[in-house]
Amino acid sequence: MGIPSISIYAEELFREYDVQRICRVGTCGGIADDVKVRDVVIGNAAHTNSQVATLQAPGLSLSLAASYPMLRGAVEAAEAAGLNARVGAVFSSDFFYGTRPDIMKTLAELGTLGVEMEAAGLYFAAARHRREALAVCTVSDHLFDSAGDMSAEERETSFEKALQVAAAALLA
Repeated sequence: MGIPSISIYAEELFREYDVQRICRVGTCGGIADDVKVRDVVIGNAAHTNSQVATLQAPGLSLSLAASYPMLRGAVEAAEAAGLNARVGAVFSSDFFYGTRPDIMKTLAELGTLGVEMEAAGLYFAAARHRREALAVCTVSDHLFDSAGDMSAEERETSFEKALQVAAAALLA
């Protein structure tokens, strides 16, 4: 989908339909060494190479963050279910096939958990409308260790844990 598309959807849902909360459920690629394939990542913040963080506020680097009530609800649900959910920053990239492995290495050194393509746009739209948003992702592959990457079939059927966490976040 990417940041431009999720930004359109979130904008219209918040503005036209008065939606109060949106939770993105999807996949991410693992970045940090201690993040494993099949882990659930709860994005408390989103770094990005997109202009979504600077276009509306030139000269500033906005902190794009999840809604705390949704974050708390997701974490509590994950703990209650005994999941190995990881909470931390994700990297929302404008590029699916990046050409800068040095950036990913730096992000890993900074503790960034995974790379995906939507959270920053969603968090910006929520901030703009003073609404709530959260991204919950299942790690489907790892950028630095591809040995245990999910198969195509697993990518279609392995997201129940993330969906349970997301549902709890929406109801928190």
